[in-house]
Amino acid sequence: MGYASVWLDGALRLEGRAEKIGALLGVPSGRTVRILMPLGLPDEPGVPRDRLPFDQRAYFNRWGSAAD
Repeated sequence: MGYASVWLDGALRLEGRAEKIGALLGVPSGRTVRILMPLGLPDEPGVPRDRLPFDQRAYFNRWGSAAD
């Protein structure tokens, strides 16, 4: 479909950005925006990076346990 997204987290910890975005979105007090995943059509096609196989980068219930 041509859509793209990116996981944003670290930038939210700077300059009160998480709080500002939370206020803009009406997030209740006591809750914190931890990530954003903007979705849209990219101006240019991206190039996928090489990644480790999923079972080598995701663990379930315990560090090092394979996803079955």
